[in-house]
Amino acid sequence: AMNKPPQPPPINAFMEGATEDGVLQVLVERKLLPKGLIESATKRTRDGSQTQDKPKGKEEMRSCLHEELRRRLPIPDRRELSLLVVQDQDQDQPAELVDGIQKLLGKHNVEARLTPIPGVEGAYQLHDSEQRLRLALVIARWDGVKEFFPDISNPSMDDYILALAMLPATAAGIVEKRQTGRPNLSADTLLAKVRTEIPALLAQNGFSAFRYAKDHIRFYAALIGESTSPVAFAKIVVKHADEDDLRSHFASLLAAVAFLSPPTT
Repeated sequence: AMNKPPQPPPINAFMEGATEDGVLQVLVERKLLPKGLIESATKRTRDGSQTQDKPKGKEEMRSCLHEELRRRLPIPDRRELSLLVVQDQDQDQPAELVDGIQKLLGKHNVEARLTPIPGVEGAYQLHDSEQRLRLALVIARWDGVKEFFPDISNPSMDDYILALAMLPATAAGIVEKRQTGRPNLSADTLLAKVRTEIPALLAQNGFSAFRYAKDHIRFYAALIGESTSPVAFAKIVVKHADEDDLRSHFASLLAAVAFLSPPTT
């Protein structure tokens, strides 16, 4: 019998919310990420069993990460531990978020430093061969969304989704699959409504411009007759976006996963 090549260790993903989880799921379906490689660690209970609870933001995610390091690092002769951390930038500076993770690692005697992953923005890598640990941090922000909505000022994973949704190729894919009850909605009309008509209507009624991508996402989802849950919308967008657009928008995430799953020799 032929010897099977050794499988890379699974990547444990620590994420702030369910949107990231949904994005990873569809990137696997689109074959941009390998199947079965990434496990969502933020859904686990303290004893390591799976729970359906959704992660609850940065603090909860960090405590999950702390727990994982406490549990796994001391195990002798274990496989290399691969951890993916995805955080929204929100109102923090990237350096503060990097420092927060670095301090947490310091509590577990990890000496290695996080360094930027070359060629992409907002992704950092760390390899501690002594502790047999690989960790990649992705800080979610996509400045390209400001091209469509200049007032967005709370960088998050939703920015990638909204920016992808505003591309004509994505909108065309979405509209084509969503003709029920919306027969006259072309991709151009849809994008014009989301980008200019709705913001103008809100402004006329005294609403200040949205600072969160999620707010625009809910209107977009309503226009295409879909659930206005940002998670459900994220899945639709990633499903219908052009592959090259997905590769460029999620370059930092894909680079982080590539660093965590080096070819096994």
